Amino acid sequence: MGESEGKIEDAKIVTAVVGGLIAVTAAACAVVFGSRVARSAQSWLDLSARAFVPYPDYPFALWIDVTSFRAGPQSTGALTYGLTRFIGREVEFEVSGLSGPSLLQRIASLACYMLEHGEGINDGDTIEDEEAERMNVKHRVSFLNGAPVLRVGPDPSPLDP
Repeated sequence: MGESEGKIEDAKIVTAVVGGLIAVTAAACAVVFGSRVARSAQSWLDLSARAFVPYPDYPFALWIDVTSFRAGPQSTGALTYGLTRFIGREVEFEVSGLSGPSLLQRIASLACYMLEHGEGINDGDTIEDEEAERMNVKHRVSFLNGAPVLRVGPDPSPLDP
């Protein structure tokens, strides 16, 4: 995709082209995007049809993956993979009492927002999500993989140094 300013537009074009290639060949079994996110050929084909729809409905799930982790005895977190390609860091999200689909939906929504608007969230900022919950944002290094992250969670977070 290169280092252009239009990384989202580049991703949309690649998504549409790869979807077209999958549609005309039976040989593809999977697609790996940016060496970080793997999807089945069928998933790619299904979602690539939405390559050029406007934010927030474009197929960002083909470009970014989210994995959950245990953050403490009563807390689950999630970490994005692939967002660095677009904004220079991942998102590490940890909110006590939140897990499963709710957790994954909230981090996916934030990641999609950041795809569209860039990093623009400063260290120490507070964000508010759809649930009207205020969460602190810290620029940190992930304790999971050592990558630069926006750590989103309570203040102070048990994950903060």
